[in-house]
Amino acid sequence: MSLAKTNRAVKQKYKEGDWFTVPLPGGGYAVGLIARMAAKGRTVPFGYFFGPRRPEIPTVNEIADLQPLDAILLKKFGVVDLANGRWSVLGRLPNWDLDKWRMPSFLRSSIPPDTPLGKSYYLRTRQSIC
Repeated sequence: MSLAKTNRAVKQKYKEGDWFTVPLPGGGYAVGLIARMAAKGRTVPFGYFFGPRRPEIPTVNEIADLQPLDAILLKKFGVVDLANGRWSVLGRLPNWDLDKWRMPSFLRSSIPPDTPLGKSYYLRTRQSIC
């Protein structure tokens, strides 16, 4: 095996239904759930993110009871930190149910002039996430 192959970073694997941690500034962790993966070749998944700040990385069993309405943020996000392991994948949600973890309706309308281009907005209604 060549030296180039042994020094290459191994990409972390992840899929819909996987829980992951997000290190927070000042210490501690938030947790997220990958609810949707983009079509093959695209890198913008959609996730549910949860508080409160946890002092240590939780186990899947400790967070498995979280529900969609417990989320503090629903967002499309990049995969760099998941792929390189900065956001650690904890494991798959037991009994993953795609229909339970729905995508909200996204809306682009009347974007204020000082808003960065490409920012997505969504209308969160009980209907769209239940």
